[in-house]
Amino acid sequence: AHNASDTEVTLVRPMYGSWERARQPEYQLEWTDAEGTPILDPLGFAPGLDCGTLDRVEADDLVRLPAGATAELQGAPDARPGHEVLPSARPGRYQLRVVYVADEVGGATPLRLRSEPVAVEITGGDAATWECRAEQVAARDDHEYAEVGPARLLPAGDGTWWLVYGRYVHRVHAGERDPGGDVWIRRLDATLAPLGGAEPVRLLRSDDEVGWVSVAAVGDGLVVITTPGPVGSRRVEAFAVALADGVPRAGEVHRLQAAPGNPYVTGVRVVGDEVLVLHEGGEGQDGTLWVSRVGADAAPRGEPRRLAEDVTDFAVVDGAEPAVVWLQRGEHVGGAAQRLTADGAPSGAPLRFALEPGHSLLAARLTDGALQVGYADRSTRGDVLDDRMGIYVQRYGADGAPAGAPVVAGPEAKHLDAFGALAWHQGALVRAFYEVGALRAGVGTRAPVTLSRTASSEPSVESHGDRWVVLWDDARDDDSPACWRVQECVTEIHGAVLGARGSVVAGPARLTRESKARPFVPSSFEWTRYCEG
Repeated sequence: AHNASDTEVTLVRPMYGSWERARQPEYQLEWTDAEGTPILDPLGFAPGLDCGTLDRVEADDLVRLPAGATAELQGAPDARPGHEVLPSARPGRYQLRVVYVADEVGGATPLRLRSEPVAVEITGGDAATWECRAEQVAARDDHEYAEVGPARLLPAGDGTWWLVYGRYVHRVHAGERDPGGDVWIRRLDATLAPLGGAEPVRLLRSDDEVGWVSVAAVGDGLVVITTPGPVGSRRVEAFAVALADGVPRAGEVHRLQAAPGNPYVTGVRVVGDEVLVLHEGGEGQDGTLWVSRVGADAAPRGEPRRLAEDVTDFAVVDGAEPAVVWLQRGEHVGGAAQRLTADGAPSGAPLRFALEPGHSLLAARLTDGALQVGYADRSTRGDVLDDRMGIYVQRYGADGAPAGAPVVAGPEAKHLDAFGALAWHQGALVRAFYEVGALRAGVGTRAPVTLSRTASSEPSVESHGDRWVVLWDDARDDDSPACWRVQECVTEIHGAVLGARGSVVAGPARLTRESKARPFVPSSFEWTRYCEG
């Protein structure tokens, strides 16, 4: 490096990750072809970083360069030792520049430098292999894919259904991420096919991910709750959907909880012509459980009420009165069930019960003073031979004491996670769960039915009148190279409607068609095997 200025500067030598654009100081090779057109790495795309720690910049990594001086910037011992011509190189003549970026390194002069060009001729390699990888890298830096979910299926009258679902849109332009999302609605007939071939209607377009989607039927319309925003800055928002004339129309978006915060899952309970919305988190309060009240127009009614601190999970309780159950750490370790008034205020003291706060709540039910809690145990103790993961239901008395041992509601396993969903339908426990890779659903102790062998997410179960529905994400329709070659698949929403005895009365069926396939971009360590021949 030569300092042609009249001021001393301090540079930083190449370090582990510098040549791979993983850190500052950043060293980049910038190539142009014989016509001066920028071109991707003609040396053949060396693998990226392996596992390792990016060391801090120390004093001996800094190089002082007085005005007019020249120095050789020796790389750190663990930096890339050299740039080799690989078998996948592109033969030809090129101009090469080195770009140096170190404007965020303490102790170094903030600089962005670009060297003079150097002529380089590459004689080895294979142009076809290089072209194959160049297409992959270009797709990595400029692409768009989309995944659908979560979704809710609600009765629309005359045996038809309203399907409401979110979609995550992942955009990358010039290597920069620009995610977004939207919310859709579609009318389905009794067989879960689009009613009269109706197309989906977009209710909301967002510059952020829309996050979780909860839906409540209120009067002649719906109230939709979303949690848009990036991790750490999510919000809770609500909007109404008018359905009076059969044409869905979205209303104004109302904010229930502002960023920063990290609310993700929400729960809803209809009380008269209003909706109680359960949500968790907030600035410096990621374990705080809140309840907000909104009208049929989705506008807030009063301020959110704080229900509990240090909450790890929560669920809306099935029962005649509005109630919520949660797990928590801190002052009260375990579970609590809290009845609520119509305006969301706590009604009486919470019913506290013993349950490990690391479990995942799936459903809860209050009847005649007794509490039933469905949960997933997703951990095992290695020192306890008969400890199993699984889905269970525990019954508690009016004093919170366990009434017997937990009842197994899903398959148990020592080394497999417990994924599934529970609900109560006409007094019976209905469930959907994974067993040996298959998604199955059933009522009580009746033999379950198999819904899918390609499902790829935790299902949802909801009871509606004399039917109950199961929804899940399924990748069976993704036939893109990214899916069948490297298992980077996108999913669509699939669903089934079941009767009180557990028989399938509609579906299983694909309910959405708004996904877009991921780009096919194998890792920098294995791409060559996809470019052979």
